[in-house]
Amino acid sequence: MPEQPILSDFGIKYIPYSIQDHYAISHLAKVNNTSKAQIIKIAVHEWIRENLPKEIELAAVLTELNEVAEGQ
Repeated sequence: MPEQPILSDFGIKYIPYSIQDHYAISHLAKVNNTSKAQIIKIAVHEWIRENLPKEIELAAVLTELNEVAEGQ
């Protein structure tokens, strides 16, 4: 397994989108006996896992459409 980076090394800061997000993260951390940073880390990981393939697929489709349009 590759060495795991420390997020603080990257200067990543989290500012909740809303006060409700702040309370939800705090609650999840408390009931799971973990830190807010761990909850955020998991949430980002799940978002990337779910959305990155879609973004890559969309980029490929758009590239293909541009190539077709330029060829006409």
